Amino acid sequence: MKSLNLNIRDFFFSSDCIFCSEKSQGKYRYLCHKCYGKLERKRSLRNVGNFYYIFDYDKDIKKMIGFFKLQNRRYISQIFGDLTGKYLKEIIKFEEVDIVVPVPISIKRKRERGFNQVEDILEYLKIPYKSIKRVKNTRPMHQLLNEELRKENIKNSFESSLEVQGKTILVIDDIVTTGSTVRELIKILKSCGEPKKILVFSLAAAKTAVNNRVSF
Repeated sequence: MKSLNLNIRDFFFSSDCIFCSEKSQGKYRYLCHKCYGKLERKRSLRNVGNFYYIFDYDKDIKKMIGFFKLQNRRYISQIFGDLTGKYLKEIIKFEEVDIVVPVPISIKRKRERGFNQVEDILEYLKIPYKSIKRVKNTRPMHQLLNEELRKENIKNSFESSLEVQGKTILVIDDIVTTGSTVRELIKILKSCGEPKKILVFSLAAAKTAVNNRVSF
């Protein structure tokens, strides 16, 4: 029912480009051809240790992710999928990834939103993944500027029974800022066994992550 409501709302709401308000053209809703090209020019695969990402978390990507997550423009999963999919598939092949794990959202947030944005992208790209549980309704991390508050907020938020022994795991999130959420998730995965390797991929990385050369 939630998905149906989102589809109906999408039908009635404007699908003009979220950046320039021109009519969206061709393949994509919410994005015109010119602005899609601008995003294409911004993307590149960056790597810091075991962390991969595609975009800097600038004002355009922030706006796009905000529309996706906070205004329930679910179709944007296809845009992000097309912009990042080839890189993600290259990483999975190059690193010989056994298990892909999207960062889960809370039950409360999933009820409100109707979907997990990372899972939607993976499903669009037809990339198999394994889910773990998020058992704690946390505050949105962007509301917490202090790193210690972020750590406390996300502590004990996940449960997993995945078979990870000897596996190469790729954890996927939409944004990495300080890395608190991903580190907590990795801690839970490691409690299930001894993985061969754990890698992280995100659509975007904030300046704090880039400047501090965040790793996991």
